[in-house]
Amino acid sequence: MIAPEEVGASRLLAARARMQRKYLDQFYDLYEDFHIVRMPLLEEEIRGAEALRSFSKFLLEPPTAVRAAGGAAGEHEALVAEAAALRARLAEVEAALAGGGK
Repeated sequence: MIAPEEVGASRLLAARARMQRKYLDQFYDLYEDFHIVRMPLLEEEIRGAEALRSFSKFLLEPPTAVRAAGGAAGEHEALVAEAAALRARLAEVEAALAGGGK
């Protein structure tokens, strides 16, 4: 699933997140007796036993708790923070360009 904090300024991700939200709402309505586990959307496929073990943690713990524990999920959090910093820098450069670079 696409986490809201990961959408940023991306219209594509925002559209995907809205579509996901719609389908998740339908799942909750249709399968109210089921325990639905929301899993994070990863950049890469899960391959190998170690990657599967790492991903399986999301079945028992919320993704934010697993991210705080470190590992590949911790790297993901660092990349999200780096992307946010780059978006902020891009906004500064665009504002400077719009203002004539003054």
